[in-house]
Amino acid sequence: MIRDYLEEDLEEIVDIAICFEKESNLFQRTGGVNREIFKNNLRQYYKKGMLKIWVVEERKKITAALGVIIGKDILSGQTGINELFWYSHPEFRGSISNIKLIKKMEKYAISINAKYIMMFHLSHFKEKQLNRFYMKTGYKKCQSQYIKAL
Repeated sequence: MIRDYLEEDLEEIVDIAICFEKESNLFQRTGGVNREIFKNNLRQYYKKGMLKIWVVEERKKITAALGVIIGKDILSGQTGINELFWYSHPEFRGSISNIKLIKKMEKYAISINAKYIMMFHLSHFKEKQLNRFYMKTGYKKCQSQYIKAL
């Protein structure tokens, strides 16, 4: 079942983020996942109306979560959706539920008259599969991102 997140889902969302952190090594470059800071930031963004989160719940367990930031483009003023995170337990990646999750987000974007959706993926983490998925579903690759740990 795909649904809007509830406050009580935050612990499981953080658990999935930590699982992803261990797999990807990305967060080591940005300081790791701090459970309380992550939860508090999600709460603050949500209360300000900047954040929308959906979860996939299967057998009373959160198996995936997709969070997006809603905002205005600084150049055009158009409403846009920017992925903040899309975490999934490894055994549920590629599932129909995850495809339905992104479709739910796309329907939401249309409902708020967003003009674009920006999604990303890590360059070293399932790059070929994700690139193929995004291209098949109408997304166009247009940017690379670089991180320098200081």
